[in-house]
Order: sequence, then structure tokens, then C-alpha cells
Amino acid sequence: MTYCDSSFLVSLFTETESFSSSARELSSSFEGGIALPWLVELEVLTSLRRILQARELRQALHSFTRAQSQGILIKSEPQRPHYWSLAMDLSKRYAAKLKCRTLDLLHVALALELKLQTFASFDKRQRQLAHAVRLKILPQHLR
Repeated sequence: MTYCDSSFLVSLFTETESFSSSARELSSSFEGGIALPWLVELEVLTSLRRILQARELRQALHSFTRAQSQGILIKSEPQRPHYWSLAMDLSKRYAAKLKCRTLDLLHVALALELKLQTFASFDKRQRQLAHAVRLKILPQHLR
């Protein structure tokens, strides 16, 4: 399974984002589906509602729901809320050095807590943090 942050998933479910084609191309090679913790689901749905007009939003929401029913997006939550303390530790270790934001820390902590090794993102700070903790980053390079 792969961890995809909201920047990746919003690009995957829209046509208007600059990384949309890259997200679709990369996701076709994922094995085991895409983890969907509550934080990512909330961020993606909020972003879609914020950036899309009614017709495009209906399409994106339909695709999002279909991806869940097809097992592409898999509801995933850690067994215990350890990722909060893990995020605090990441903050101590990397916030000043990498200029991480709180959501960057939470996304990477969730990926680690879910024991996922691949992290897909178009967000530079999240990518830097994920790389620092030795997660495999996708795409390898941003265009």
C-alpha cells in the first residue's frame, strides 16, 4: 500500500492541477492500493470542495467514492494514536531544519505508523521530511 498526501490525491481526482497527469501515471503502478486515513480524506474532500465548481466537484466526488468501492482507496487508521507523539518527535528533530508545517509532520507520522514505505507527494516540505526518515518518495523528481 502507498501513502499519498492530499496534494497527490487532489491532483489524481482533478483535471485542473498541474500534476494531474503525473499523479495518474504514477498511481497506475501502485501495488496494494492507497491508504486513506481520516486526515487525508478530510484534506482531499475539503480541497476539492474549495477549488472545484459544482459540475467538476460532482465528477471528482463520484470518482473518489468509486475508488473507495473498488478498493483503490483503502480506509487506514493506525491501531493506536501513537502517531501524535511520533509527530511531536519529528517536530523536535526536523521542524527548524526543514521548516515543516504541522500537517507535514502528521502526514509523515501517519505513513510511518501505518508502516508504509512509499510516500507520494507533490509538496516539497513533505517530500523532504519523508526523505529524511527514509521513506521512498514518489515521484522521484518534481517537474
